[in-house]
Amino acid sequence: MSYLEEIQVKNLDHLGIVAGLIDEIGIVKIINNKLGIDVREKISAGTVVKSILINGLGFVSRPLYLFSQFFQDKAIEKLLGERINLITLMMIKLGE
Repeated sequence: MSYLEEIQVKNLDHLGIVAGLIDEIGIVKIINNKLGIDVREKISAGTVVKSILINGLGFVSRPLYLFSQFFQDKAIEKLLGERINLITLMMIKLGE
Protein backbone atom coordinates (compact mmCIF):
# COMPACT_ATOMS: atom_id res chain seq x y z
CA MET A 1 0.00 0.00 0.00
CA SER A 2 1.44 3.36 -0.97
CA TYR A 3 1.38 6.40 1.28
CA LEU A 4 -1.15 8.09 -1.05
CA GLU A 5 -3.75 5.45 -0.27
CA GLU A 6 -3.52 6.27 3.44
CA ILE A 7 -4.11 10.02 3.09
CA GLN A 8 -7.48 11.36 4.19
CA VAL A 9 -8.59 14.91 3.47
CA LYS A 10 -10.90 16.59 5.98
CA ASN A 11 -12.60 20.00 5.91
CA LEU A 12 -11.98 22.88 8.26
CA ASP A 13 -13.68 25.66 6.29
CA HIS A 14 -14.10 28.69 8.57
CA LEU A 15 -14.50 26.45 11.60
CA GLY A 16 -10.79 26.66 12.41
CA ILE A 17 -11.25 30.38 13.01
CA VAL A 18 -14.35 29.72 15.13
CA ALA A 19 -12.48 27.11 17.20
CA GLY A 20 -9.55 29.50 17.62
CA LEU A 21 -11.84 32.28 18.86
CA ILE A 22 -13.51 29.92 21.31
CA ASP A 23 -10.06 28.99 22.62
CA GLU A 24 -8.98 32.65 22.75
CA ILE A 25 -12.05 33.65 24.76
CA GLY A 26 -11.53 30.67 27.06
CA ILE A 27 -15.07 29.29 26.92
CA VAL A 28 -13.96 25.68 27.45
CA LYS A 29 -11.92 26.57 30.52
CA ILE A 30 -14.72 28.71 32.01
CA ILE A 31 -17.28 25.92 31.62
CA ASN A 32 -14.90 23.29 32.97
CA ASN A 33 -14.11 25.49 35.99
CA LYS A 34 -17.80 26.04 36.73
CA LEU A 35 -18.88 22.40 36.27
CA GLY A 36 -15.71 20.62 37.27
CA ILE A 37 -14.07 17.71 35.49
CA ASP A 38 -14.65 14.10 36.46
CA VAL A 39 -11.54 11.96 36.00
CA ARG A 40 -13.71 9.27 34.36
CA GLU A 41 -14.73 11.60 31.53
CA LYS A 42 -13.10 11.19 28.16
CA ILE A 43 -14.42 14.55 26.95
CA SER A 44 -15.07 17.52 29.24
CA ALA A 45 -18.33 19.46 29.29
CA GLY A 46 -16.50 22.52 27.96
CA THR A 47 -15.32 20.60 24.91
CA VAL A 48 -18.85 19.36 24.24
CA VAL A 49 -20.12 22.96 24.37
CA LYS A 50 -17.31 23.94 21.99
CA SER A 51 -18.45 21.25 19.54
CA ILE A 52 -22.05 22.48 19.77
CA LEU A 53 -20.93 26.08 19.15
CA ILE A 54 -18.87 25.00 16.14
CA ASN A 55 -21.88 23.13 14.78
CA GLY A 56 -24.16 26.12 15.38
CA LEU A 57 -21.76 28.52 13.69
CA GLY A 58 -21.19 26.16 10.78
CA PHE A 59 -23.89 27.94 8.75
CA VAL A 60 -25.76 24.71 8.23
CA SER A 61 -29.52 24.70 8.46
CA ARG A 62 -29.71 21.15 9.75
CA PRO A 63 -31.48 20.11 12.95
CA LEU A 64 -29.34 19.28 15.97
CA TYR A 65 -30.16 15.57 15.73
CA LEU A 66 -28.04 15.48 12.55
CA PHE A 67 -25.03 16.65 14.60
CA SER A 68 -22.94 13.58 13.72
CA GLN A 69 -23.43 14.14 9.98
CA PHE A 70 -22.08 17.67 10.32
CA PHE A 71 -18.80 16.43 11.79
CA GLN A 72 -18.30 13.44 9.44
CA ASP A 73 -16.08 15.31 6.99
CA LYS A 74 -14.55 17.73 9.52
CA ALA A 75 -11.10 17.48 11.09
CA ILE A 76 -12.40 16.96 14.63
CA GLU A 77 -8.93 16.32 16.03
CA LYS A 78 -7.83 19.80 14.88
CA LEU A 79 -11.01 21.54 16.03
CA LEU A 80 -11.55 19.89 19.42
CA GLY A 81 -8.32 18.17 20.40
CA GLU A 82 -5.98 15.34 19.46
CA ARG A 83 -7.63 12.58 21.46
CA ILE A 84 -11.19 13.33 20.35
CA ASN A 85 -12.84 11.58 17.42
CA LEU A 86 -16.40 11.41 16.11
CA ILE A 87 -17.19 8.11 17.81
CA THR A 88 -16.01 9.36 21.20
CA LEU A 89 -17.95 12.60 20.85
CA MET A 90 -21.20 11.05 19.67
CA MET A 91 -21.38 7.78 21.59
CA ILE A 92 -19.95 8.82 24.94
CA LYS A 93 -21.10 12.41 25.37
CA LEU A 94 -24.05 13.09 23.10
CA GLY A 95 -25.62 9.64 23.20
CA GLU A 96 -26.28 9.04 19.55
